[in-house]
Formats: sequence, C-alpha cells, structure tokens
Amino acid sequence: MSQGSVRSVASGVLVAGVLVAGVVFGLGAQASAVSGTTSTRTIQAAGLTRSFRLYRPAALAKTTKAPLVIALHEAGSSGAAFETRTGFDSIADNRNWLVVYPESQSLQTTSGPSKEWQYGCCETTEEGTQDLTFIRTMISTLVAQENVDPQRVWVTGFSVGASMADRLGCEASDVIAAIAPVNGGEARGGNRCTPAHPVTTYVIHGSQNDFEGCRSGQLLCYKGAAGYHPSSYELAQFWSQRDLCPGGPTSNSSGAVTTTDWTGCSGATAVRHSGIQGGGHCWPSLSAPCGGMNATTAIASFFAGKYLPPAAAKSGTANDADVVPVPIAPVGS
Repeated sequence: MSQGSVRSVASGVLVAGVLVAGVVFGLGAQASAVSGTTSTRTIQAAGLTRSFRLYRPAALAKTTKAPLVIALHEAGSSGAAFETRTGFDSIADNRNWLVVYPESQSLQTTSGPSKEWQYGCCETTEEGTQDLTFIRTMISTLVAQENVDPQRVWVTGFSVGASMADRLGCEASDVIAAIAPVNGGEARGGNRCTPAHPVTTYVIHGSQNDFEGCRSGQLLCYKGAAGYHPSSYELAQFWSQRDLCPGGPTSNSSGAVTTTDWTGCSGATAVRHSGIQGGGHCWPSLSAPCGGMNATTAIASFFAGKYLPPAAAKSGTANDADVVPVPIAPVGS
C-alpha cells in the first residue's frame, strides 16, 4: 500500500447543502474540530489501482484494535465530499473508530460516463465484481496494517452507495458485521440475495425518494422506475427474514421519523428501519434541506457493539423473486 499526503482535518463553516449534478444533498453533521488525520491510500485490486481516504483519530494508538466504518459516496461524488457531508470523522474521534471513504470507478452507463459503484443492477458495468474485490482487499489490508478489528467492520452509503452497501451485505457477509443503506437499497434485478451469514442491517429512507414512482400503495420506495420493488420497509423485512428474526417488529415514532426494530435475530444480529416522512434524497441531518434525524449519529449508535456473527450462525432466504430491474440512476443520484 502506498500513502499519499497526510493532512489535518480542520473545522469549517458548512452551508445547509451542496449542489451536485442538479441534486441537493444535505450535510450529515455540523462542522466541528477533529483531532486526527486523513490519509489518501492506494491499493491494487482486480488488476486496478484503487484509492480511498482513511481517517484515524489522534488518540487512537496503532496498538488498539479498532472498529472500521466504510462510508460509500453517491454517484458522481467522491470520498472527500462524503467525508465532509457526513461528519463521521467527529464520531471516530469520540469513539476511537477508523473511518474509510473509498472512491468508486468511472463507469460507462446509458447516461454516459459516471462515477458509480457496481451495485448489482442494471448494466454490465454495474453488475461486475471489481468493486466487491476492491472492498474486500481494502478490508484485509487495513486489518493487517491498521489493526482493524475484523469482527467489527461496518458499511454505510448514500443512494447508489447505499445499494452497494446492501450488495456487500449480501455478498461479503463473511467480513462485514453490519450495513446501513441510506436513501437507496436493493437494486439487484431478479438476482436473489442469499448471504452466507446473518448481517445486522439499518435501513434509513425518506418518503420523497419515491418521486420517480414506485409500486402503488408502498411508501418509502427506492428511487427507481414505476413498478420497482421492494420498498425500503420491505428491504428491512427481507433482511429480518435473512437474519431469521423471530416474531413481529416493534415501532415507535418521534416527529417525522418512525423507527421499526426486529430483535433477537440469528447470530445476535438486529434489523432496524427508520422512515422519514417528507425526507428527500439527501443525507439526513437536523437542518434544511434534509431534516428529520441525524443519520450519522443514529448509524453510529446502531453500529456500536455489533460484531460479526459466528460462522455457525444460520441465515434464511428472503423471497426476492419479484424484484425487477430499474434503469441506471442519473448522475448525482
């Protein structure tokens, strides 16, 4: 692994959102001073040179085995922008965690070239496995070189990054303990998701993400073509089936947010869904234009203490047969 420039991450003044490719994205947290450094790293994976940004708190010693949060940016964006938007560096300081912000590839789509993740749908480039190999290689490298705890590797992402997080939960359940897709979800066409092990899952979704249409009667749908399913709530239900969660869920509401939990699942996993009434296609925060909840702090609290289930933990198979492909999302989605 080669290391690029190492910089201190300083405090700054953040506006309510940033306009990227015609879509407004909210910022996940207010800017605050952080103690650590962000380094740019490169590795070789699947025959390609791939890069990522790694944040290490100043107080986190190399001798301390630390959890790792993998944060996946949306289409048309970058790891650096996502680092600023989400505020996970401050969380890392408070909890002595490592956070990594990988860079996606520039892929050719029907809408032209775009920085995309190979999230499983809907064109050949999006269905490839280079990104899966990249994330796996990155994890193993950081376990070896940065003392990452291999039992506490967690993945979150926004929009297309959320769909990639869901795919990683499906296809890399042997190395990922928990996922948190935000305003995005399963986009695997007719391919069934059959994780080898249970995966703790937290789905966060705003109701305005169905503005491009979804199955009639379903709220909080993934942003896709009319007739696309599952809705975000169904995605959480699917994970509760995959994780063999017993019985029905429990729900509670606070303001615009309704949260539903499935507990007691196989391998000490859990599943949660937070639906934000009126929430738009952005990273939820407590300020305009994407209010309702602070996704960064909610995800951090959910991830805390989540370990990779034992290999013997059983997983089920959800009925994904009715999932249909959706067109490639526009750049910036």
